Amino acid sequence: MACGLQCADVGSGGGLHVSNFQEDSKIINCIFIENIASQGGGAQIGYSGMVPSSRREETILLSGCTFIRNQAGSGGAISQSRSYLDIYNCVFRDNSAVSYQGGAISTVRSKTNLGNCILSGNYAIERGASLYVRGGEGAGSRGKPMLFDFALTLNNCTFRGNTSPIGQTLYCESNGTVHLDNTIISNCIIDNEGNEIYNPDGSTMTISYTNLRGGIDTIYDPCEALIWSDGNINVDPLFADPGYWADINDPNIIAEPNDPNAAWIEGDYHLKSQVGRWDPESESWVVDNVTSPCIDAGDPNSSVGDEPEPNGGRINMGAYGGTEQASMSLSTGN
Repeated sequence: MACGLQCADVGSGGGLHVSNFQEDSKIINCIFIENIASQGGGAQIGYSGMVPSSRREETILLSGCTFIRNQAGSGGAISQSRSYLDIYNCVFRDNSAVSYQGGAISTVRSKTNLGNCILSGNYAIERGASLYVRGGEGAGSRGKPMLFDFALTLNNCTFRGNTSPIGQTLYCESNGTVHLDNTIISNCIIDNEGNEIYNPDGSTMTISYTNLRGGIDTIYDPCEALIWSDGNINVDPLFADPGYWADINDPNIIAEPNDPNAAWIEGDYHLKSQVGRWDPESESWVVDNVTSPCIDAGDPNSSVGDEPEPNGGRINMGAYGGTEQASMSLSTGN
């Protein structure tokens, strides 16, 4: 599927509602803009009722999609339920959950992978401005209660300017089977305003090779289930042009995100480099007077993929790491 979807107003799935999907369904290069749903999702994906046993391991792929200014009660851009979802090379910008949680994505009783995605300027009135994940009890294939765990993987994603009262990057809510609920975060850049991750119920979480502004102090983890692994840093990522909240009438005036007159001004999240950074406006490589500390700072066991040389032989953090638009390195890697 390749399309542009705009301005529907329904109960769930303002722009798209996918439930009876086929194996290996794909949604490619779609733009979801300003869709409205009173309950869940600019796009609703997965089963809302009984889960057929034959359907539990089918995966939907979203690739190259953009979600802009979608609004829902929860899951402003995507509301996912009881499904397997791979999200790659997607942009989630200025989406909102106006009643509950998951400004960009709300995923319940599901397994979700995000890679090389940008989540910026998303808002949730309660929790999880970027992502809200939850396991829980639901109906099985014969109507009997079953426990559904969740699993979330974030790899080479960039978070900037997402805002909610708690869990501006991620809010995890376990279903009680703690050993089944699992989150892995690696090679990411998280650059919001603190209060980043809220993990109140003890879901297992591993963070590695990630630039988390504010560091481990921005994580609420009372059950001490967090594994703070190797390679994490706490520095200014030196984006080419970081997005920000501004007065709706004057982009030169900085505004608080909860200001009713605030508007999200999108940025450019390529990393500054003294060797070369891709500039999407001029469609050319430009040179900066500084180099981002997130270049060559990803997991040394991750492939550098399509990063142009010199790439230091090591993947960059953030959404462009491993891609043709990765900023170049001061090191040749030799």
